[in-house]
Amino acid sequence: MALNLRLTCSTIGAIIGIAGLEHGVGEVLQGNEAPKGLSIKSWPNSRLYDIVDGEPAFTIFPSLLLAGIITIIVSILFIIWIVFLLESSYKEFNAVILIAFSVTMLLSGGGVAPPLLGLLVSFFIKKINSNIQEQQKEIQLDDKIAKMWLASYILFIVAFLSLWPGLIILGLIMKIADSQIVIYLVLISLTSLIMALYLSTLLESEINKDNTLSPNYDRY
Repeated sequence: MALNLRLTCSTIGAIIGIAGLEHGVGEVLQGNEAPKGLSIKSWPNSRLYDIVDGEPAFTIFPSLLLAGIITIIVSILFIIWIVFLLESSYKEFNAVILIAFSVTMLLSGGGVAPPLLGLLVSFFIKKINSNIQEQQKEIQLDDKIAKMWLASYILFIVAFLSLWPGLIILGLIMKIADSQIVIYLVLISLTSLIMALYLSTLLESEINKDNTLSPNYDRY
């Protein structure tokens, strides 16, 4: 895999896994309590999480403690796989494994955004693995495209970390009244994530065709 694709997926995956793990911690702290339905809140009693409505999530498990433990385990496995094992001897199963982790995270209590972003990353990895040999389209890549990828990549990291834990930390200092800031940060995170992944596939396809890295991209 190209460095930019490896870096994009690993960084994004680590952030996704940490966000899912944080949901699990909130559920574990609620103890061995039965959820009132499929829809739960990971941090319902924390003032700091008021701005994100207590972090909504879903779970199919009969206990919040169990849901939290499973979420933590799956989130850690997600991080380990996407950071360290993308290029292992089982790399042809990357998409299936990451989809399985993401779906489990969604159903156990890992929130909504983290597992959905995990599925999005899995889609791009699957697309690359299955179609890279069939791509015939000529793609003219220059330094501007590489910089667009880098800008999208950095923007996602900044926007997502501003959403969490940025808003939580800010809540320690001041009262945040406008909840629309959450919507804005989510939209920016999603848009920049799609751009970073898409541009990574373009760079990856060009590198696979030429079987060499252009000097323009060595820095990335």
